[in-house]
Amino acid sequence: MFKYGQLLRLIKTIEVNCQLWGLQNITTGDFNFDGFRDFSVFESSYAGVNTTRLYFLYHKATKSYIDSQFTGTSLEFNPKTKTIQERN
Repeated sequence: MFKYGQLLRLIKTIEVNCQLWGLQNITTGDFNFDGFRDFSVFESSYAGVNTTRLYFLYHKATKSYIDSQFTGTSLEFNPKTKTIQERN
């Protein structure tokens, strides 16, 4: 956890092709239900509330993040059933 005054360092650079504007450009969550915090980046907005995001999953063995290759519009993650559902 980050504490005020603590020095931060860059651990990885990930190039993405997306629209970085608006609220919640970057969010975190356990998107593959493995107990590790992953992150997503807002990719694009479509008609109505439909959006796409890029999901990056923490890879324990390499201690880095990998592209999930998840595709779909307005994905919802259910940790109880460990399922991913598309809302379009």
